[in-house]
Amino acid sequence: MMAGMRTRWLVPVLVTAVLLAGCDVSPEDGRPLVLGSPAPAVPVPAAVSPSPAAVGDTGCLEPGVELSLSEVDGAMGLRAVGIQLRNCGTKPYVAYGYPLVDVLDADHRKLDVKVLVGTDNIQQVDTLKDTPERVEVAPGEQIGAALLWRSTNAPGEGDFMLGAYLSVAPAEGQPRHTLPLNVDLGTTGKMGVGPWE
Repeated sequence: MMAGMRTRWLVPVLVTAVLLAGCDVSPEDGRPLVLGSPAPAVPVPAAVSPSPAAVGDTGCLEPGVELSLSEVDGAMGLRAVGIQLRNCGTKPYVAYGYPLVDVLDADHRKLDVKVLVGTDNIQQVDTLKDTPERVEVAPGEQIGAALLWRSTNAPGEGDFMLGAYLSVAPAEGQPRHTLPLNVDLGTTGKMGVGPWE
């Protein structure tokens, strides 16, 4: 299957899967893998509903990729968004593994959010992969990865966290793209990211 075709079905499948999965919540499987290192939390006192993400305006960055986001889908406190990678260069781009994701506040400060490898750490969704595979993306084609989190508030479990941006790198050592997104993490403080596919 061509990589460009993958993205066309990835987002609708992600949205449908999350809506269905929100009705059957399963516990975390406890895998402690975390991307990035935590920074001091920046508490945000007020909650807001998630809004559609704007397409990233970062342009074509080295090594010839451009990142954007799908709209946030929410069901019963479970949130899902698709991270899309388009090859805007002139050579094939090889993706393997997981996007590197940080959550930033409105002042572009990094929040103390654990980004766990694998969406199963947040919610088991049969249609989402958690095992990375090598994906070659031809110029003009695109692929995607899923990002899941929960928006719940539990007294005594920590500060309410609200992000305004995602800082995303396609892979280790590659430039980061800053993409606007309302991330209403509540007091959970964690997300799960799936592999590029």
